[in-house]
Amino acid sequence: MSSARRAPRQVVRYRVTVAEIIGDSATVVMDATGDGFHAAVGDLDGDRLLAEHGIGGDPHLLQHLAELIADHPTGSRRRTR
Repeated sequence: MSSARRAPRQVVRYRVTVAEIIGDSATVVMDATGDGFHAAVGDLDGDRLLAEHGIGGDPHLLQHLAELIADHPTGSRRRTR
């Protein structure tokens, strides 16, 4: 048996920051840290969606986040934290 010590695993956290840009001015409208994230941003070009989507975290947590998004596709005024 090896006596070599293993370094403890680093805990992975994610930080998502969203800025609203009007003209030359940017205002942070979301700044959150958590164990997982779903992030999407897009434009409509006529009927075509141009989008980027990123995810990170445990698949079980990602499923819960996806359900939250699906249940409130235009957002929610109620904080969930």
